[in-house]
Parts: sequence; C-alpha cells; structure tokens
Amino acid sequence: MWLPKLSALFLGCMVSAGASAAFQVQFTATPLPNVGTGDVYRYNYSLVSDDVADPAVRNVIFLFDPALYGDVGDLQIVGESPNAPDGWVADVFLVPDQVLDVLEIGTVPGAELAGGETLGGFSVAFRWFGEGVPGSQPYIYCSDECSDETFLGEGSTVSAAVPEPGTLALFASASLLAFARRRRQPH
Repeated sequence: MWLPKLSALFLGCMVSAGASAAFQVQFTATPLPNVGTGDVYRYNYSLVSDDVADPAVRNVIFLFDPALYGDVGDLQIVGESPNAPDGWVADVFLVPDQVLDVLEIGTVPGAELAGGETLGGFSVAFRWFGEGVPGSQPYIYCSDECSDETFLGEGSTVSAAVPEPGTLALFASASLLAFARRRRQPH
C-alpha cells in the first residue's frame, strides 16, 4: 500500500474546504447509544463523482486525528463496522511509521465509482473524544490501490444537508398559507 501523502495531508493541513467539484465525499454524523468513555457516533459516507470525464475512483482513504478519535492505533470502532456496499470493502488500520489511523474503502474492477455517479452505503461507528459533534475529515482518493500513478486528489468530507423535521413542517405550513391566501384573492 502506498501512503506517503497521508502525513503531509494530515500534518500539513493541505486539505481544501472540499474536494474538487468533480469528486467529493459527503457525510452525516449520527449519534449512537453510548457505553463507556467518549461519545459514540456513526459516519455515513456517500461518494459523489459529478464529472463523467473523470477517471473511475476505486480507493478512498479517510484520516482520523488521534486527538479526536483516540490514541494512535486505538481508533475505537464500535459494533459491526465499518460497512460498505456490494463490491466494495472497508478496513481500518494503523499506518506504520505515521501518526494516524485510517479507514480505507476500495473496490474490485467493475464496481468502481464512474464519473456522474453517487454511491452510498459506507459507514463506520466510533468513539468521539472531541468537543461537540464530529465534523469534516481529510481524505485522498485514487483510481486504483493508491500510488503516485493512481493518485487523483485529496479533500475534506462535506456535510450532507439533512433537513430537520421542523424545517419540513415549516415549509409545508408556509406553502399551505400561501395557497389559501391566493385562493381568497379575487381574480
């Protein structure tokens, strides 16, 4: 496995606010029942490739800051996790001679994420030792098992907007009021 870019990405903060417009990873952080120290959350990831001309993405590596997710080599995965959709595998491991744990998701030929596609179903449950809710995390992505020849880019996960139930109710109420008002107005 090729991982020289990981230290520079993690320690050098080379990550942009999001990946290129062509590829990004969206996430939601869901709280789970807590047993033991640290809060328990699940990241749900979706891979999004907007540009049909992009090379197929077959490998994504997520970086976990030991200060937020537990000591190096001690990323505390919870339950039967990580999960990946059919044709993809997910594995958590410590990078030798590095200062971080990683989650790698990859696929076999024929199941890669082609340009113009979105793929969900990736998740990992973990203990969170940071303040507040877990947020964005850095990643790199490749067209095959990562190497200098297959490296495609890097980014930070982007929060997937999930409307609050109250927001939907407010929108529905406002729509009904506007409709009722319009019906009352003389033509």
